[in-house]
Amino acid sequence: GLIGILRDGPNPADIIQRVPLGKATNGGGPSPTMDVISSGPAQANPTYLIESDAMERLILDLEERYDLVIIDTPAATLVPDGLALVDKVSGVIVVSRVRKNTRAAARSLRGQLSNVRANVLGDVVNGVGRADGMPNYGYGYGPRRRRRSARPRSASGRRRELVGVRRR
Repeated sequence: GLIGILRDGPNPADIIQRVPLGKATNGGGPSPTMDVISSGPAQANPTYLIESDAMERLILDLEERYDLVIIDTPAATLVPDGLALVDKVSGVIVVSRVRKNTRAAARSLRGQLSNVRANVLGDVVNGVGRADGMPNYGYGYGPRRRRRSARPRSASGRRRELVGVRRR
């Protein structure tokens, strides 16, 4: 895993695992996959390895091989590992869960990210459902159905829309 690459220096290509993502949506093309490097065994001081030159070289190497490199870290409010990566990545996407993360924790994280001058690309909020006052929002695959009702509007009369970040 990642710890082994950073500590022992094996070739990342020897560690990368190809994970299938499901069936192709275009009817006959190859099934989509994602390449993953797992974290590896627990380490006494993972922040030391994350801040190392080996980690920086690995990220640069992966950026040469792939269009997009995503590094999933533990919750930054609980473990500082993710914050140690901020100067090595081009941007940060904050992921939180409704009713799990508090506003105080979100404010604290925003302050931490500001202190390390993180380029925050956006936020992803998981676990939003009908009980959260957003009955018409969802995500899924399949044939698109037309609804008779208009899109929901905010109190100001503007249409509410979800916005995503896309590279390329």
